[in-house]
Amino acid sequence: MAGAVIKEFPRKSGKAAPKNVREHILQVAEELIVQYGSNGFSYQHIADRVGIRKASIHHHFPTKNDLILVLGQMKADAFFAQMNSIMVGKGSAAEKLELYFNLFEENFIRGCGASISFFGMLGAEFGSQDDRVATRVRLFFSENISRLTALIEEGRKEGSLHFPGEPELTAVAIFSMLEGAMIIVRASGDWERYGEIIAQVRRLIVSP
Repeated sequence: MAGAVIKEFPRKSGKAAPKNVREHILQVAEELIVQYGSNGFSYQHIADRVGIRKASIHHHFPTKNDLILVLGQMKADAFFAQMNSIMVGKGSAAEKLELYFNLFEENFIRGCGASISFFGMLGAEFGSQDDRVATRVRLFFSENISRLTALIEEGRKEGSLHFPGEPELTAVAIFSMLEGAMIIVRASGDWERYGEIIAQVRRLIVSP
């Protein structure tokens, strides 16, 4: 893999420059994972982009799994801080769900630097992940579903959301549609389609 040629990932504007070598390593690793998956790059690819030797990366992160775990924890913490802010904020459950949809769309469309895309790629490679990484991915998904279940239960009680069946199964279905749509959109390259898919999910559950 070290000899493979990886094309440059298109950077998104507005991203802060890394403050130090460790942060730069994490930033580049994230870009590579979002675009190519954790199996699609080596430390040599990071070294080439950062402009350092591989030994310097090993100094900060002895193995690739160590690097992915640190990055995964950072991304999960950042995402759930945003989600928790939505959950405790003012407004109906339908309004909070709208903000959750917006969070998904923003994270995915931004591409690089996005928790959703990051964990979506790791989830697609779940069978080949280290046990520690697999556990971190599983936790990200289960924590999303747990919070989403509570939100739609709240919406059913207040009448702002309507759906048949159990709240948890509905939460799983919604999360699965949002995650699965990423694969379809990435394959087609029609990025605007993701917003249209979210709009359809919204119509299925939000009361008029």
